[in-house]
Amino acid sequence: TGRYSLEQVISLLFDDNSLRNNLQRSHSNNVPALQNSANAVSNDRSLSPSLKQRLSDSITDDVIELSPADGAQPDDELERALQLSRETMEQIIDESDVTERTKDEPAGLKNVGNTCWFNSVVQTLYTLPYFRRLILSFQWQSRLFTDDLQAVGFTEELRNLFTLMLKSPRRSINPDRAIKKFKGTRKLCRVDFSHEDCSEFATLLIDLIELAFEATGKSQLTIDNSNQEYINPMNVLVTGEVIVERTEPKNDINERTEALRQINIQMIDSGNLYDGLETLWLGSADETLIRFTQDAQTTKQASKIIGPFEFYPKLYIDRYLQINKDLILAKRNAAKFLYAQLRELQNTLNNYIKYPCNDEAFSLANAIRIVYEFATGCRLNPLPPKKYLFFYISFYLNLFAYAYKFQNTLPAWLTEIEAKCAHIREDICRVQAELKQLYDDPQLKKKCYNLHAVCVHEGSATLGHFWTYVYHPDREKWF
Repeated sequence: TGRYSLEQVISLLFDDNSLRNNLQRSHSNNVPALQNSANAVSNDRSLSPSLKQRLSDSITDDVIELSPADGAQPDDELERALQLSRETMEQIIDESDVTERTKDEPAGLKNVGNTCWFNSVVQTLYTLPYFRRLILSFQWQSRLFTDDLQAVGFTEELRNLFTLMLKSPRRSINPDRAIKKFKGTRKLCRVDFSHEDCSEFATLLIDLIELAFEATGKSQLTIDNSNQEYINPMNVLVTGEVIVERTEPKNDINERTEALRQINIQMIDSGNLYDGLETLWLGSADETLIRFTQDAQTTKQASKIIGPFEFYPKLYIDRYLQINKDLILAKRNAAKFLYAQLRELQNTLNNYIKYPCNDEAFSLANAIRIVYEFATGCRLNPLPPKKYLFFYISFYLNLFAYAYKFQNTLPAWLTEIEAKCAHIREDICRVQAELKQLYDDPQLKKKCYNLHAVCVHEGSATLGHFWTYVYHPDREKWF
């Protein structure tokens, strides 16, 4: 009906190379007259270079050849061929791949031979509407340098993959062709991509796409004889500015503006995302924050993350912009005072709940309960765990003779200690609330970023698996 081109139909129906090749072979053998017709010539001219390359691929997969045996009937040979074909297709076709996805459900990518590093990054970038539209609208001219063709070919194959992820009814798409195109850019990237790292691949992918847009854009300007300066849309998307300050010997501050592609979180002495970024001053906010990393890339050593680290679904970058520096410095000074007050309150509370004795620490309230129970045989409150019972009794052995004398004093002490601990806890909650509300300023809530995807790695540095959580804004849920 004209709604789809031949390339789109083949891509939508068949993802595997063998099926595409067999389709083209059967078409050429059964309808040879169409190849010489004017319509066939017109269709061939309308094909893109990528489709011509697909159609010219050699057939090497799953070809069934049968020679008639002595005395065998043609019907028997046909039945045997159908049986072999059925067995072959049962091995090729995956039920989860053929099953149609529901409306508005994102398409997944098949893991074809340890390709989780590729799938995770592509799935993450696909969820960005601007990035997705940028790739789907990619076009290129034939007059390009040889070095640029590798980047252009990969970007074009990525466009085909994005088209399948957008329009295909399948729940999972085979990314094998795009992966092969990427591995063919090793000389261009000057990287032997053998360790399959998701973080490094994200950087290389952005660089390749930027190079492809640069090559096609400048080529178009040359054809049009235009003197305008080409603005790379990929560079605009992922590049911001960071202000680097250096204090000179005479206490003069030297500022320098540098391009920023990624933001690394400083996790040392930081308990949340905002604190981990306080060493950063941004000259401008990126259109999209492509990557936040939470790892130990600086030391090149494996690390075990034990302490909790807060990461938020919304991030306001205003508190790191250069234009808000004076306001932010004033708020950081107030935060230092609140943090000092918080540490003092926590130390005071620890004096009651972690009272030191030899190499141990115990709660004064629990100690008073144990002494009172020994002297009166009655419990003020439930006892602590049994493993500490013997320690408490032995520690207060010298007080047992005086326990009866102070039977009326111990409940008063217990009430006083518990009241002090409750009051300190209230002060701690109050200070923590003030810290959270410190940056709740309308002036600091203009540049908001929404968390759209999270890429996770489980395993060691040499062995593991990547997967991605993707947020669907329309359905307001994570996949």
